[in-house]
Amino acid sequence: MVMNPSKVAGHARFLLESFSDSEVDSIAQEICHLVDYGIETSIPVLKTCLDCFAARRSHPNSSKLEKLISLVFKRVLKHSNLISHALQDVEVTDEFAADLTNALDFSISDKISFALSLVEFDSSDDANATSKLPSSFRF
Repeated sequence: MVMNPSKVAGHARFLLESFSDSEVDSIAQEICHLVDYGIETSIPVLKTCLDCFAARRSHPNSSKLEKLISLVFKRVLKHSNLISHALQDVEVTDEFAADLTNALDFSISDKISFALSLVEFDSSDDANATSKLPSSFRF
């Protein structure tokens, strides 16, 4: 079934902005299900998650939002190309990378997966090979 990426991203935004405390796990599962539809829908969904993460301080339940986004990202980390494409329009600074990985309670292996997805993206970017990789992630 072909899904309209903007409608899927809109649905993800609705889920991220209107969940209740008791729904965190089921909403994360539903958003992961949206990501599973394919690359055309998963990238807008992940970008929506990143947008909500960036604006989370104004969310009435920011700690639960962080947990929800963390559950989504930890599942998606297995597909590093999805993360790198979702971060394509984001300036990934040391502060952003640290904030994201710490707020989402990434384990060491999650942080390594995240860094590898950034490296993978950088190695495919022929114009500026280190533009996305924060200095703290460079080898």
